[in-house]
Amino acid sequence: MLSTPSSSNYSTAPSYTVINNALIKQSIYTQYLISNYDQSNQGGYGSGSGSSMLSGSGSGGASSGLGSSTNDAADRKLQEISHLKQQNIDFENDIHTLNFSFKGLFRISNLDGFAKLTTLQLDNNNIHKVENISHLKNLKRLDLSFNQIKKIEGLKGLTQLENLSLFNNQIEKIENMEHLVNLSCFSIAKNNLNDKDNVVYSLRKHHPKLGMLTIFDNPVCSDRLFRYMALAFLDNLQFYDYRIIKDDERQNAKDKYNEKLIALTDIEDREKKKEKRSENDLVLGRKYKDANLNGILDLFSNMFDAIPKELDAFDYCTHEVKKSYQESFDRTIKQFSETMFEKMDEKNDEKNELYDTMNTEKDANDTEAKRLIKAFEKKKKHLFNDLKTVTDDEQAIMHLNELTEDVDQLATKLIAIEVDQSEAFLDVISQFKENYEVMDNREIISSYFKELRTHEDKYAQDVKEILLDQVAKKDSLEDDIREQVGDFLEDKDQLIGILSRATETRVEILQQKEEELLENEKNGLTETLANVKLDEHQRNRSRISEVVRYADRVKEEILEERKRFVDIEEGYESFDEEEEESGEDDEDDEDDDERNFSF
Repeated sequence: MLSTPSSSNYSTAPSYTVINNALIKQSIYTQYLISNYDQSNQGGYGSGSGSSMLSGSGSGGASSGLGSSTNDAADRKLQEISHLKQQNIDFENDIHTLNFSFKGLFRISNLDGFAKLTTLQLDNNNIHKVENISHLKNLKRLDLSFNQIKKIEGLKGLTQLENLSLFNNQIEKIENMEHLVNLSCFSIAKNNLNDKDNVVYSLRKHHPKLGMLTIFDNPVCSDRLFRYMALAFLDNLQFYDYRIIKDDERQNAKDKYNEKLIALTDIEDREKKKEKRSENDLVLGRKYKDANLNGILDLFSNMFDAIPKELDAFDYCTHEVKKSYQESFDRTIKQFSETMFEKMDEKNDEKNELYDTMNTEKDANDTEAKRLIKAFEKKKKHLFNDLKTVTDDEQAIMHLNELTEDVDQLATKLIAIEVDQSEAFLDVISQFKENYEVMDNREIISSYFKELRTHEDKYAQDVKEILLDQVAKKDSLEDDIREQVGDFLEDKDQLIGILSRATETRVEILQQKEEELLENEKNGLTETLANVKLDEHQRNRSRISEVVRYADRVKEEILEERKRFVDIEEGYESFDEEEEESGEDDEDDEDDDERNFSF
């Protein structure tokens, strides 16, 4: 488990109410000190000539803290974090563990970011609700023991979680844990669980990897058969309440619940098959939708579900003709679907060729941009190293001014690469549009729906002839049939009216589906082009922003170097004068950039 049962009272800890920046920094600071203390004992930070990390720096003086070098390193780490935060850089991505044990917390909050967090300790607090952690997708260990939680919730999204402790809370039911598919260690002892079926069946259904369960001191444990039930139904369980499960214990438990196990296994097999069919239906549905065939498989049944039910009474004489109609209808739908699938493949090939062409161009331009940046960084590094020994301030300022011009020239070249790439992409997209328009399937759609209407017309005519024939020989019909349809046969006009409305309804449904597919086909090219252009526009804007940020960062570095050779106030004044002199040109350049990069 993440934490061992503790007799400490959370109320004696300092209360922070919620997780704030001070708590976060304190946790990071503590983890950093522990990490470096471990390194020091292996010859890392602060280890020198056999000195202990707990030793003072004086002649035999003792220190109650860690070595000064480790404290300095941790202070530098916090300064680095502060610097990154000021630049809006997500330092949270470097944090894997946060510990907020014994902080008197009432709520879980302020954990946005921390994308790489794998361990979160919130034990021994006053938390009543699990919330604001579902975004921690990489979390593997979560400790919520010794709190005031009454309901399991807020865990959706934690699919990587392996170790969960809810030890010593007030939980009455296992629920809302179905997303924890990788859970292998679960501690929920000292709670209020009282339904053994809920506990065992929930854990069996959603947590097949569960190998360790700690559950003592729950009402459900007072049933002496509960342990047998858990051992029988939780197949991969290896430890139960800190004790390893022996083979003979497990077999004995399975023998006691043999009949229920067989029945449950049968139910689970049926559910798996049903889920598999549902998954296949979803895949098939997506395939038909992508090929602009959405709803085509249900078209026939939808047509007949919508017509008046009175005609069902004549199934005795119209069944065969309806069966023939459906067979013809299905053959046409099959041919139509195969054709549309082939056309979908052709369209996908064309789109893939477009993206391949664009990616090849991007890779070439990225290589050139990296070459330019690498050359500039090399020059900057050499200059900064040389400046360490320069004694002539004017010469140093001159070189820094030249470097400023160089970074402006570099930014211009990088933006020019983007301009050329954008223009090239416009040509590629234009060619793609011409090729894609040739693949328009509206004529194909109209042709197949014309064939479907032919089948419908024949069916409607055949049914009409059959029903009029029934009217003509109504007196010779068998008694049971005459009793079933006699009222309709007595009023031919009413029967023809019902038949006409049914035909009109089916034809209208056919027409609506055809119009839907034609509209989808028309919009398909527009949406595809819009998505391609939007992707390229966003990529272009992002790359321009990267160039600007890079140039600004380098200029900040240059400004810091300038301060070493001139008075700070004088340096700013000089820098401002240079900016004023080039201000008008900069405004013109900005206008040019805006024109070049607006789609």
